[in-house]
Amino acid sequence: MFPLAPNLDTIGLLTKSAKDAAIVFSVLTGRERACPAHLGQLRFGRSEDYFFRNLDPAVAACTSAALSALEKTGTKIIANEVPEAKERETYFPSALAAWLIAMLGRERFLAGCAGMDPVVRTRGEKGLNVQAADYICLEQKRLELARGIHKRFQNLDAWVSPTTPVPPLPVTELDDSQKAMALTPRMSQNSQPVNYLELCAATLPVQQFGSSLPVGLQIICPAGAEMQLLSIAQAVEEVLSEPTAPVLDGFLAAKQG
Repeated sequence: MFPLAPNLDTIGLLTKSAKDAAIVFSVLTGRERACPAHLGQLRFGRSEDYFFRNLDPAVAACTSAALSALEKTGTKIIANEVPEAKERETYFPSALAAWLIAMLGRERFLAGCAGMDPVVRTRGEKGLNVQAADYICLEQKRLELARGIHKRFQNLDAWVSPTTPVPPLPVTELDDSQKAMALTPRMSQNSQPVNYLELCAATLPVQQFGSSLPVGLQIICPAGAEMQLLSIAQAVEEVLSEPTAPVLDGFLAAKQG
């Protein structure tokens, strides 16, 4: 992992199942393994104002089907607005770019930018002009929101959302740097708020409900609640059917063309 932004970087577990993630987490931390939660007793928040906007039809359909399956177990899905999530749109373009310049060094970045991926270069160039006072204000606001976000979990065990609003895209879709720059914030719409607000999250596959490409259901818990998150993820996993393998024909055709 490239050490980009110490206040945002998170190393997560990539496992075949939530059960495997619980086993690995137990080994890494020396804590007892998290046991599956009882879904009929859980309450999940659903934030329509941010996490469910701009959804690709396939993502919307798979997410809706997965949540319906959970509701049949007695799990409650409750409307829950999270206005703090949209603040990532102001923070990341400036703060992350500033961190990139800080980690690489201004001279090193300028010397090597011609050979960089156009999207990385364009995003990094914004960091050349970020003022210290502006960054400090952004960071102070982030910390303030992170400290108060617990109120959005009141009477809720977790939040649920699509992991990304769109399915995976062929790399050829990103050849146009302007198009790629427009797509990047949309693809990270639902994952960046988790980092921004210092929460923890897991993603489970739900493409089995109607997509030929991977679609994820994101489960979000408060900071430090990894054991609770793993318990919930295991319980949700038991309800969802076996994930289907992605169909990559379109990706291969794009590459050959």
